Amino acid sequence: MLATGKATAEAGAKTTQFALPESFTAALIPGTYAITVSAPGLTCVPQTIVIGRGMGDSPFLTIACGDYGATYPWGGPNVWDAPDVVARHLDRVQKLGVNFLVDRLGVGGRLGVGGQLGAMFSIGRREQLDGIRKRLTDDPLAVAPEKLDAVSQTLQTMSACSAAGLQEMGILPYMDASLPLGNPYDTRKREQMLADLEKGTKALAPYQSFHGWVWASNWWVVARRTPEEDAAYKDALKNANENGTWSTVLEQQTNSRWQLAVDASEMFRKQMDAAAGDRKLTTATACPYRAVESYPPQTLSKVDEVDLQGQFEQIAVPCFPMHSVDFYRRPGKFGWGHPEVWNDSGTGDMILPTLFAMVMRGCNGMGYSGNPVNWPQPEDPRSNECGMQSVYRAFNTVLTQYGPWFATMRNNDRVVILASRRMLQMDTWKHVTGLHFARLLEAYIACMHAHHPATFAFPEDTKPGDLNRYKAILIVDQKVELEPELLAAVQAAKAAGSRIFYDATCREQWVKDLGSPLGTPFDKLEEDPSQAGDDAAYWRFRDYALSHVDALHKSLDPAVPQVAECDNPEILMSERVAGEGRYLFVVNNTNTTFGPGQLWRVNLGMASKVPLVASIKLNGNPKAVCDVFAGKKADVKDGVVQADLRSMPFRVFAILPAEIAMVALRGPRAVDAGQSGAWTSTATDPQGRPVAAAVPMRVTLASQGPAWRR
Repeated sequence: MLATGKATAEAGAKTTQFALPESFTAALIPGTYAITVSAPGLTCVPQTIVIGRGMGDSPFLTIACGDYGATYPWGGPNVWDAPDVVARHLDRVQKLGVNFLVDRLGVGGRLGVGGQLGAMFSIGRREQLDGIRKRLTDDPLAVAPEKLDAVSQTLQTMSACSAAGLQEMGILPYMDASLPLGNPYDTRKREQMLADLEKGTKALAPYQSFHGWVWASNWWVVARRTPEEDAAYKDALKNANENGTWSTVLEQQTNSRWQLAVDASEMFRKQMDAAAGDRKLTTATACPYRAVESYPPQTLSKVDEVDLQGQFEQIAVPCFPMHSVDFYRRPGKFGWGHPEVWNDSGTGDMILPTLFAMVMRGCNGMGYSGNPVNWPQPEDPRSNECGMQSVYRAFNTVLTQYGPWFATMRNNDRVVILASRRMLQMDTWKHVTGLHFARLLEAYIACMHAHHPATFAFPEDTKPGDLNRYKAILIVDQKVELEPELLAAVQAAKAAGSRIFYDATCREQWVKDLGSPLGTPFDKLEEDPSQAGDDAAYWRFRDYALSHVDALHKSLDPAVPQVAECDNPEILMSERVAGEGRYLFVVNNTNTTFGPGQLWRVNLGMASKVPLVASIKLNGNPKAVCDVFAGKKADVKDGVVQADLRSMPFRVFAILPAEIAMVALRGPRAVDAGQSGAWTSTATDPQGRPVAAAVPMRVTLASQGPAWRR
């Protein structure tokens, strides 16, 4: 017996209510409990209740996104089997190591009825309980007929996720929505979408697992310009491209189209807040990736988090996941993604390098979209695709342990690429990306392969002095004069000693006085015949990047050392820092030398990486180096470590300011049941001083009762 209490029933009352206080349930070890009642002259039946670990904000998210279908059981379960189906779903999600789910909860089918939104308020075969309900109602000695009031399987799932500490976020519109609202492919008008948002929010807000809404994974601007606007825009664009003359016509017209997403976000936020009551819910949206008529500083300005959505419906643009982290990152906001890594062959060769590259670049969460296994072929004994579930399970185990540690770090890039608002206002579609966007992407992946990882600087985020920390600044495809904000920041950085380089696609009149020619044009990717939907593009994109590596080394190496040296350019690396600690992230993205004609007999190129051990020369004079995932001190010879990337295609080397001599754990000798106890752990050097770095530790807390619990 854990606790007892009394409740008094009023004369003639049919029900008596009591509540278990949060302080009581929070002190319980997760498990199954029984609430028992007793009353004179009555037969009382215990009520089973399952207590989970409860909600808690995770600093790192492991994600399952139901982009094309739900991650949870929403259509099939009925009053007879819904609890079992929900329990099975929860067990599966927990075994996969997922802590954050995203579903199209706001979508009511293609025509606004039914779908996941409709399923929130109904459950199958409810009418089969009518006869039982009548019998219980008519029998004064029977159990309460309210026991039959089953909520939908959606809400049962939300309740189960709340107990288990899992978060769920709803997507409001259909897969490809449009701006202004009401156009293909979600044709709901503004009023209907607001009504659906209110309805869904009121149903979901009582559940602590409900995190909030994603306003759109994909929304595209379909607003038409008037003939006069179109003519003025085309004339201004032609003049800018041919003569380098900037026009406010481009700024005014583009800003008005970018603003459509901002206005929709504000309108939806107001409706959500009104429907949520006391709950403070979170909002997110995607630009999405590569959308020409979007601009991260503006499109993402009125949401709390950034969805790094990039939808290609099977084969994505190579390198897009890690690029999305840098290009769409917004200061102070969580950024999380769920790329389509469906074509993995069950070995992890696609999943692991793709997702860990996002971690390496500093995302706050990542995972998969669709099903854990998208193309199961059980009838083919050669297929190993079902192994994808084991890959996710193992990978999420690592991220659950180390994700909070990653969240303490920040990127330590020494190279930055300017993201000019004016150039993005001039951008036009070419193949599946914008022309200017493709050139920025090409510069980014070239820097990664040259072991000079780079990020982006937008004018809205930049003031004089902000670029001084970068040793090299790249200007790419600049056809018109830089914005005053970027120009002032570049000039300040140059005065502080930063080197400025511009590629051969720039108009020289605007950049020659700022820096030096880079000696290469980032203009190959834009001519690729099939940037998305083509497995062979993974070889071609690598070759585009490698074509610039020599020029980048010639220009950048004298200005800034490589993040680390490796003779294999397909070993991608980045450095992150926390305190005085440096952390080298290493990802094996080495493509096979087999061409498509041979490889496609057995596998796809994107799902085939070469297992290897890479020799990596570290910068500086490292005093203490740990191979984090190996859990041991790394063997360093002449500054070189061996990165074993055969079975685990990613590594993290912690370069610490001092050796770890011991770990000190401090806390109370005893804690009363149900009470909290504070504890600390510290890594110390041989002199007994704390190591001034973020050190990952695994601490086991055990309690001794009827049985040991850990």
